[in-house]
Amino acid sequence: VADHLTSLGAVDVVLTQGEVPIDAMVAAAETGRSIGARIVLNPAPVRDYPPELLRNIDVLVPNEHEAHELTGMPVGNMVDAVEAAQTLQEKGPSCVIITRGDKGAVWTSAEGSGQSAAFKVSPVDTVAAGDAFCGGLASGLARGATMAEAMRWGAAAGALAATIKGAVPSLPSLEKVTELLER
Repeated sequence: VADHLTSLGAVDVVLTQGEVPIDAMVAAAETGRSIGARIVLNPAPVRDYPPELLRNIDVLVPNEHEAHELTGMPVGNMVDAVEAAQTLQEKGPSCVIITRGDKGAVWTSAEGSGQSAAFKVSPVDTVAAGDAFCGGLASGLARGATMAEAMRWGAAAGALAATIKGAVPSLPSLEKVTELLER
């Protein structure tokens, strides 16, 4: 992992998720951090994530079900979601975003907390919406967006993904995300 990441040259964001072996995630996070990249982790599926991984995560992005599994706390409303995000933040990530489907997302960091509304769409298949959210978020961060702006990128990508059946076919292009953001 380290050899591949460092061979890429300038890397702004490293995005990983729970289906990757733990040792590879730890190596990606440590190497990414050493070259100045922001590290984003989508903890799906929920596993026992070690402290050496969590302390190297800049942005942790669970959905509300994953946040509940990781904390044991209710996450059914915005106040509960913010409290769960703060609990997760205490484990090391500098920012935690909890996605809540058509209810939007909440985030918390040292700078404060906030929420982002979901785009209104007619969902067909939500199977890849969270993955698309994370990809859109990472793309926004790599472009220098603020957290609030990057969350809008994520929300747009997730909303578009929910309108098409199938995981891979539903992942939107940059052009489609930009079009939705400009509406």
